[in-house]
Amino acid sequence: HALRTLQCRRHATHLRRPNAVVVMRLLPTRRLCTASVRVADVTVKVSAAKTPHLVPHAFAAAGSPAPPQHLRWMAQKEALGQDVLLIGPPGGQKRQLALRWAEVAGREVESLALSSDTTEADLKQRRQVLDGNVYYVDAAPVRAAIAGRLLLLDGVEKAERNVLPTLNNLLENREMGLPDGRFLMSPARFDALLASGDHTHASLAARGYVRVHHDFRVIATGLPVPAFAGFPLDPPLRSRFQGLFCGVPPPALQLASVRALLSS
Repeated sequence: HALRTLQCRRHATHLRRPNAVVVMRLLPTRRLCTASVRVADVTVKVSAAKTPHLVPHAFAAAGSPAPPQHLRWMAQKEALGQDVLLIGPPGGQKRQLALRWAEVAGREVESLALSSDTTEADLKQRRQVLDGNVYYVDAAPVRAAIAGRLLLLDGVEKAERNVLPTLNNLLENREMGLPDGRFLMSPARFDALLASGDHTHASLAARGYVRVHHDFRVIATGLPVPAFAGFPLDPPLRSRFQGLFCGVPPPALQLASVRALLSS
């Protein structure tokens, strides 16, 4: 078995990473607990979740019908900082794999189910009226980019072709302008402005610049088109992802999963 489980303790609290080897150490300067998650021969450094209720639970249970090599591939893309497109026939195996990886790595997840009714406001910000005042409310992609979470785009083949390119610049350059006047800026450019000595965090915030977290990742799921009904991804947008075909699990793996569920 390429995957194992190790329990770690911090301040008398147990942190579980099912189906992975977890090595934890405390950084006194940032007061955050970081971990190294090893899947097979791939090791990925992750940070402790600030909002644990956004971390998926019970998707990494023993017997879950996902080939171990898929988790290893996901760990490789996480280590390289690449976004992922999981494609395959209808079924929950793609979403389950994404959430299983998020649980193994302890990643917080922001999920957005795409449909033909999805608009640009669903990807950026929505206007909300409260007490006679208009406010902008961040959508899931914006929240994930700022907080360094994992953004799950479920059903990319359902969205109109002119909608998803809104995220093209966020995927490629980690930058995007927002309706409220703020501008999401890549961590490299933001840090370079600070290092130049001409700007401070306060001056950049006054200009509306917001730093995209370096841990921000995107996992999209979809059906192969035109084999199935839907809209194909534009080539520029498709090139931003690393693709993995998730077929139906082998019968032996499905049988092992059923036996594990029945035995419990």
